[in-house]
Amino acid sequence: SILIYHTHTHEAYEQAADDQYVAIEAWRTMDEDHSVVRVGEELARLLRERDFEVVHDTTDHEQNDLKTAYTRPMETLQSYDRRFDLYIDLHRDAYLDGMETAVVDSNGARLAPLMMLIGNGGNALAALRLGEGKRDDAERALGNVVSLSLVAAVIVLVIGWNPALVSWVLDLASATPEVRPYAQTFIQILCAGFILQCIGLGVNNFIRTCGAPNRALGTMVIGLVGSVAFNALFVLALGWGVMGSALATVLGWACSCLAVLQYFCLRSDVPMRLRLPAMRLSFSMDRTILAFGLPSFCVQAGMAIVNFVINFQLVKYGALTPIGADDALAAIGVVQRIGQFSVMPLIGIAIALQPLLGFNYGAHNVNRVRKTLWYGIGAASSISVLMFIIVEVFAVPIAHAFGISHDGLVDFTAFAIRVQFLMLPFVGFQIVSSNYFQATGQPAKSVFLTLTRQILFLVPLLYLMPVVLPQLFPQFTGLDALYFAAPVADFLSIFTTAIFVAWEMVRLRKLAAMYD
Repeated sequence: SILIYHTHTHEAYEQAADDQYVAIEAWRTMDEDHSVVRVGEELARLLRERDFEVVHDTTDHEQNDLKTAYTRPMETLQSYDRRFDLYIDLHRDAYLDGMETAVVDSNGARLAPLMMLIGNGGNALAALRLGEGKRDDAERALGNVVSLSLVAAVIVLVIGWNPALVSWVLDLASATPEVRPYAQTFIQILCAGFILQCIGLGVNNFIRTCGAPNRALGTMVIGLVGSVAFNALFVLALGWGVMGSALATVLGWACSCLAVLQYFCLRSDVPMRLRLPAMRLSFSMDRTILAFGLPSFCVQAGMAIVNFVINFQLVKYGALTPIGADDALAAIGVVQRIGQFSVMPLIGIAIALQPLLGFNYGAHNVNRVRKTLWYGIGAASSISVLMFIIVEVFAVPIAHAFGISHDGLVDFTAFAIRVQFLMLPFVGFQIVSSNYFQATGQPAKSVFLTLTRQILFLVPLLYLMPVVLPQLFPQFTGLDALYFAAPVADFLSIFTTAIFVAWEMVRLRKLAAMYD
C-alpha cells in the first residue's frame, strides 16, 4: 500500500503559452490541474494500473501560512488509522547532482567522529614526547589511541544499532520517510566498521609524526581506491544499492587500516611501534589525549551543529522569498561544497605542521617553532587568496558546474558564494593559528579559537543577521542576510585569533630567552 501526499501543495511548473494557470506567486498555484498535485494523481494512476493499492491525499498543507507546511503533513499522516508500506512526499524540486546522498552524507561523514577526538589528540601528544626524547611515552600514546579506538568502536556500534537513537538522529537531520530506511541501513553498516576508520584515519596521523608523510598519504589513497573499486563491484555490477555502497566504504576503511597496522606492527625502522604492553589504558595519558584531541572534535561537532541550524533557517526564510525553501537549500549545498574544497588544503597544511610544531616545541627549539608557524601561515594565506580570487571571479560558472541552470537561482547562488567567502583570504591564518595551540599542548586555547568560528560567533549570527540586516539595509531579505553571517563570524574569529597569536609571540620570546 502506498500513500502519496504533498508538503508543498502549491508548487507548480513553467507556464506554457497554450496552458496557463493563475499564479499566487512565482512558480506556485492553487490550481490542482497545474500544480504538483496533478503529478501525484498521474503517479497514483500509473501505480494502480500495476495493481498497487494507492491513496493520493491532496490536503492543502500551505493554506494561509507556508511556514507551517513542514509540520502540517504530520497531522495528515497521523489522521490515518493504518500504516502504509511506502510514503511518498511528492515535490516538483529540480534534481541537482549530489542531492540524493544528502541525508546519508550528514548522518555519516559529517557527524562528529570520535576518531578525530582520539587520533589527533594522541598524535599531538606523541609529537611532543618524541621531541622531548621520550620514545616509550610516544609508543604509549600510540597504543592508548588504538585501545581508546576499540572502546569508541563499541560505543558507536551500540548507538548505531539502537533503533531509537538512530531514529532520533534522522529526525534531527529532517530525513524524509522515503530516505529513512536507506539512511538507517547505511548508518548501521558504517557503525559496524567504525573501528577500521578509527585506525585507518585516526592512527594514520602518527605516520606523519614518524616523518613519513608520503606513506601517510599512501595509506589513505589505498583506502580511497579500494572503496571506489568495491563500489563499482557492489553497486554497479551486483546492484546492491545503498547496502553495497556502505559495505564498499567499510572495506575501503579496511584497506587503509591494514596499511597502517603493517607500518607500525611489521616494520622495525620506525620511530615508534605498536606494542601490546603500550596498549594498556592509562587514565592520566588518556585524559591528555582527549584534551589534545578536543579541538579537532569540536571542529567536526561544530560543523554538524551549524549544518542543522543553517538548514532550519534556510527553510524558514527561503519559504518567504520567490527562491523558495528547496532552492535555498540547493544553493547552500553548492556553497558548502565549495567551502569544503577551499578549506581542506588549509586544514591539510595545519595538520602537516602539527608534528613539526609539537616536536620542536617539546625540544625547546623556540625559534624553529616561530618560523614553522609563520611559514605555515604564509602558505595557507597564499592558498586562501588564490581560492578567494577563483570563487569571486568564477562564481557563476561554478553554479552552472553544479547543475544549476535556472537564471534566478544561478544569480542567487553566485551571490551566496561571493558573500560567504568574503573573508577567505584570512581564514588560512585562523585555521593554522588555532591548530598551533593544539600542537604545542595548549588545547584549551585551541578549543576556544576553533569554537569561535564554528559555533560561538556563527550560530548566534545565523539567528541575528536575518532580523537586523534587512532593517538596516532594506534591499536585503532575511535569506540574503543569512549568507552574511559567515563572513562576519570569520572576521570576529580572525580578530580574536590575532590577539591570541600576539600574546603567544610575547610568551615565546620569553621562553627563548629562558632556554638560551
